[in-house]
Amino acid sequence: MSGNQIMRRTFFLLLPIVVCVAASHAHSQSSASSNPDSATFNSDGSAHVTRVVPMPNTVSPEAQKWLKEIEHEHGYHRSTRNTGR
Repeated sequence: MSGNQIMRRTFFLLLPIVVCVAASHAHSQSSASSNPDSATFNSDGSAHVTRVVPMPNTVSPEAQKWLKEIEHEHGYHRSTRNTGR
C-alpha cells in the first residue's frame, strides 16, 4: 500500500468524524444564541437582568394555569428595584 493510498483512506475515515463535530458545534452555538437570559449594565451601575426559568414538572396543572394568567396580566418585565424603604 502506497503512502498516497494510506492518506486517502485516513481522509475518508476521518471525514465523517470532522463533519459530526462541526455539526455539533454549530448546533450548540445556535442553542446558546436562542437563550433569552441576558444582563446589561448602565453607566451608573444599574443592572438589568432577564432570566427565564422553565416551569418545573412538580407544579400542578391548576397552578401552571394561574401562573400563566399572572404572566399575561402583568407582563414579563417586573421591576425588583429597591425603593429605599
